[in-house]
Amino acid sequence: MVKIDAHSLSQFVKDYLPRQRPARSIRATVLHHTYRPRAQDYRGLQTIERIRDYHVHSRGWRDIAANAYTTPDRKVYNARPLSATNYAHAYISKAWNQVPDDVRALAHPDRQFFNHYAFGIETIGDFDVQSISPIPPALDTALRVLAAVHTLYALPPDRRFLPRDVAHKSCPGRRISRDWARRELAERMTSLRVMLEPEPGSPATDTPILCHPVLEHGVTRCDLRALAEALGYRVISTDLPTTGTIRLRPTDTPKP
Repeated sequence: MVKIDAHSLSQFVKDYLPRQRPARSIRATVLHHTYRPRAQDYRGLQTIERIRDYHVHSRGWRDIAANAYTTPDRKVYNARPLSATNYAHAYISKAWNQVPDDVRALAHPDRQFFNHYAFGIETIGDFDVQSISPIPPALDTALRVLAAVHTLYALPPDRRFLPRDVAHKSCPGRRISRDWARRELAERMTSLRVMLEPEPGSPATDTPILCHPVLEHGVTRCDLRALAEALGYRVISTDLPTTGTIRLRPTDTPKP
């Protein structure tokens, strides 16, 4: 079974995710809540280990169900690796005419589609009753992990699904709607932060550059001015209307 560790959001997104080698292509994501344990039941790693114990010994699964777990203290716990050939995200148990059209178009006739081709994340909480206004830290962290997964695998926000789309359950909670979750995911995908990487020997910094990077058809696009100014340049666009030219000048360079 996998060794489960706690990660910060940055560590999980920058270090853990890029090292994963999926056994099959990642074509969707699934957002869960744990229901039990609830947010107030969380006790660190032992809570995640107890979830695994339930999955293995009560459900008969080979390991913990999802690929990651997010918690009230904004930790991300790695779980079943993407190199596994099967996950436990969402078996399509509803009749095909009862699932949303986009599920049927993507998955039919494979009832194991989300267990083979999806990244699944579980959030510690019971969102049948727990408020999502303001968004709890565990849920916000889960949405940010999903934003990174969708960006990494070039998935649009509408490839994010809920377990109740395909099974007779409320997961990830009655307070979370399909449209809300996709809208919140889309906002996080369009506001991913680029972090300054200092050169060796220079003062360390993790100041975010808010340049609104977006992945479009394999090309990363961002706001030039925000990126350039954060890197120590002034953007000179006075010639843009006449010559189509934008110039960058280091901020410590005197004007001619």
